[in-house]
Amino acid sequence: MNENQVSATFRSIDEDGEGSIDFEEFFEWYKQESDKKGSVTGALFGRKDGGMLDSIEQMAAEEEKKRRFYLQDVFRTFDKDGGGTISIEELKNFF
Repeated sequence: MNENQVSATFRSIDEDGEGSIDFEEFFEWYKQESDKKGSVTGALFGRKDGGMLDSIEQMAAEEEKKRRFYLQDVFRTFDKDGGGTISIEELKNFF
């Protein structure tokens, strides 16, 4: 990624525009990106049709817990200073 691409990506993740990315913003961005790629769990998230089985909803909830756990480690990789947010500098340094 070049610097312009990193900056554009950062702005798209930083939903509140505060100049840093917290974990919830990172997690929501990741879910949206993975859903766009057509993952199995992506097809289940946020979708409610009358015939959806409880077991499928439970599987989707469990999958989201697993993704959240995994992404906490990924988030910490970017958050070099351990401050609980990712700055544009931390993101640029990663790439």
